[in-house]
Amino acid sequence: MTRLMSLRVVLAVAAFVVALITIGQISLASAAQLDVNQSGVSTFTANACTDQVIGITASQSSSSQTQLQVTGVPTECTGTLGTIVVVDAAGTALAQATWTKTAGTNTVSTSSFDTSLVSSVLLLADGWWIDTTWTAPATSAPVYCTSIDAQGLPTGAECSVTEVDDVDWGNPGTRRGWAKYDVDTTSENAIFVIDLAETPFPDWTPTAARTNGDWIAAPGYSCDEWPIVRLYANPNKGGVSTEVYIEVVEKQVAIGTANRICPN
Repeated sequence: MTRLMSLRVVLAVAAFVVALITIGQISLASAAQLDVNQSGVSTFTANACTDQVIGITASQSSSSQTQLQVTGVPTECTGTLGTIVVVDAAGTALAQATWTKTAGTNTVSTSSFDTSLVSSVLLLADGWWIDTTWTAPATSAPVYCTSIDAQGLPTGAECSVTEVDDVDWGNPGTRRGWAKYDVDTTSENAIFVIDLAETPFPDWTPTAARTNGDWIAAPGYSCDEWPIVRLYANPNKGGVSTEVYIEVVEKQVAIGTANRICPN
């Protein structure tokens, strides 16, 4: 009978703790946990490394963003295992990553996601939920670049694009043109991104594009992203120091297949 009563007490206490969590009197960031042993019931309390709100953003809007900036990480969270999940308005995971936190601002590499679809970002530290706030990045320029290493991972180094020249000609419906750009980065390579609906010829939208082979379609790029084009410096050519040359046409049949980016 004594053992039966002890079991009932344990179950009652467990139910009470669960009820407190459910109604919010014990938060998930600081929850009491039961420890049942032969001598009876004891409790201990574990806590998240912080109860402050952590800011999360991206450096620029992109349909293929691969980095997040996690700001305001306190010293108390240094060394904890961070898990970050980017979700849309329906709660579907768009990207995720894990890393070891450091104090201050952390740049976290993630799988590719579209910043325009982000509703919120979930964050854990050693398995404990941390409150976050998501700040959507400003709309990116119609042409920009991101520095990457030889494996295609973002380096965080500055990257800039300068248009060298552009020329277009022809009549509406059959126009064509080309443009050249310089990419400046200290990294081994870069992702060059251009919105062909905005630049270099905003008066007409191309339906096909190709390069001269010095810059080619970036890994993972799909023509489903058109009129956005993502290129990177061909490792078998002159590398990131070579100009980006891109040729565009208003009518697909007017462009050759050699080094064609889209349609492929």
